[in-house]
Amino acid sequence: GERAAAQPALVHAIVAAGHSIGNHSHSHPQAWWWALGPAALSRQIGQCQQALAAITGQPPRWYRSVVGHTNPFVAAVQQRHGLTRVGWSARGYDGVRCDPAVVLARLLPDLEAGAIVLLHEGGPAGQAEAVLDGVLQALAQRRLRADIPG
Repeated sequence: GERAAAQPALVHAIVAAGHSIGNHSHSHPQAWWWALGPAALSRQIGQCQQALAAITGQPPRWYRSVVGHTNPFVAAVQQRHGLTRVGWSARGYDGVRCDPAVVLARLLPDLEAGAIVLLHEGGPAGQAEAVLDGVLQALAQRRLRADIPG
């Protein structure tokens, strides 16, 4: 939410390219997400919904927990906001170590039709782009395509 609010033009460009925008919390409190109570979770998810709806004109439908963590309070909050929780089936741990060859070696065995691929935008300059390029090349070689359901 905070990052989207800081770069609304980028969010508009993503949507204009035909992609969906999802809720991933407002401030990404990764160290303690799993331990948040219902009020704090509601604030994090609600503020993100508001920020993204203000930018795109509609609230997101998709939600992915911070670091993939959940707790007993997440389901009620996401339901209240009309969100469907998504996870992933292919993960290269690019947010931890972004050596493109290592990330692709972890990721590509799970890259198949219907896979949900988890990638991050961070890391040293050029490495996220190299990972994405490798994923897109592998998709093309396997006669698959990237698609984000609307």
